[in-house]
Amino acid sequence: EPPAEQLSLHSISRSPREGNKPRPRVTKRREKNRDAARKSRYKQTKRADELHEELQHLEQSNSALRKEIATLKKDLCFYETSLEHHKPHCRLKDPSLFDLHCSTPSLPS
Repeated sequence: EPPAEQLSLHSISRSPREGNKPRPRVTKRREKNRDAARKSRYKQTKRADELHEELQHLEQSNSALRKEIATLKKDLCFYETSLEHHKPHCRLKDPSLFDLHCSTPSLPS
């Protein structure tokens, strides 16, 4: 039998008849813990994948909206310019009708 200082916690906690085999309760607990860790890692990976997909979708949507804003700004500029060119030739008696222009706050680009 080895000296007392060479005994490990594992050899102390086991009875001599068990030898090097872990106890069934410990084995079951370790297996359960491994399964729980595996499940947790799977859920974490799945959530990360979902967030990545959502990010890609939002980036595409953001890009499309920015393009639409640019198009609308060009349209607005075209119509404002057309109106300015039309004003001198307009036959309407009340020029104040041209002051219906909506002032819109500029959107971030």
